[in-house]
Amino acid sequence: MMTEAEERKKFIIYKSTNQTTNQVYVGSTTYSLQQRRLDHQERANRTEEGKFYEAISTYGSNNFSWETIDTTENTDELALKEQYYIAEYDSYNSGYNSDCGGGFKKTVFQYCKETGKQTARFESLEEAAKSVNTSRSNISSACLGGSKSAKGFSWSYKDLDSFKTADKRLKYVKQLDVDEVIIKEYKSIAEASRQTGISKSCIAKTVRGERQYAGGFLWMK
Repeated sequence: MMTEAEERKKFIIYKSTNQTTNQVYVGSTTYSLQQRRLDHQERANRTEEGKFYEAISTYGSNNFSWETIDTTENTDELALKEQYYIAEYDSYNSGYNSDCGGGFKKTVFQYCKETGKQTARFESLEEAAKSVNTSRSNISSACLGGSKSAKGFSWSYKDLDSFKTADKRLKYVKQLDVDEVIIKEYKSIAEASRQTGISKSCIAKTVRGERQYAGGFLWMK
């Protein structure tokens, strides 16, 4: 467990778990976990709208555990990790997250649909959305692969040489034997877990290099 002083040196991804229902909220902050916890509690006390605030009001703040699950050193990485962990814990569909995450200020790259060449760079979703007169959610959906484009352009949170490589942003995962021979390729960690019965968390940790094997196999992107 990181100390509060250590957390302040980095941006953090955190998880709050309802001890009664085991439902999860995943969040990110550039402040300390303690500050973020108090902020959520104050918002719940003000009866602000939102699944997580309503749950805190219903079950009581003492019924929720809080923990730091990852750290980053910049907001772009923070946004991507927030999206990753929301998907990992399925907290959008089965928990308290109201969106897929990553909606705070971060760099957005615009690409020509025909040539794949980068045409613009924006410092936030707001700037990108305003430039083409659309909503943040439309740009975010395109960046995350939820839609193919927005307002006639392709979009990404990554600085790609060409957007023709962006289709590879799908999180394909390769399953290998101990001799590093590819056994099968899956479209996502979730699909690999469903087909093999191996824990999503274990596969993800192997892909990130945090452990060597999951289910007796090597895994990589």
